[in-house]
Amino acid sequence: VFDKVHYEDVENLGFLRKTIIVPSHRSKPEEVPLAAKYYYSYESGKPEEIPFTGKKLQDVVAESGRILRLRYGPNEYKLELSGIALGNVALIGLPGDAFSGIGSALKQAEGTALVLPMSMMDGFKGRFPTQKAYDEGYIEARSSCYRAGVDEQLIAAGIELIKALR
Repeated sequence: VFDKVHYEDVENLGFLRKTIIVPSHRSKPEEVPLAAKYYYSYESGKPEEIPFTGKKLQDVVAESGRILRLRYGPNEYKLELSGIALGNVALIGLPGDAFSGIGSALKQAEGTALVLPMSMMDGFKGRFPTQKAYDEGYIEARSSCYRAGVDEQLIAAGIELIKALR
């Protein structure tokens, strides 16, 4: 076990936070009535009133819930990232459940020996799907309160933190 450990002198220790503003995944007002019909039919135990079954039913109900949750706003969210530097190692804290593509992109940042992305730092602000999840219609993207592109914003902010911590 000990031959797999790399010891490194830590000459610098740092901590930074960065706040970003991301757009919400609000829908158009004209989408609310159908979303309400689907969501409340499902919640009242009448899924047969919805013209979908199986996974498509789950996707539509999840999306309908998001439409209803965000019908009055907000238009954007503030997300706070945390960065810790321990020598040549950077820990980047994300305020929710990030899809693995976000962590993988952060790990590619140059200038540090190791980047450790951490989810759910300072609470849970929701799930952060990747662009691929939005493009392919994953349930997590359809129900996310964040608009497509949240992954790119988190990655860019995380890389900025890594650079600032060097």
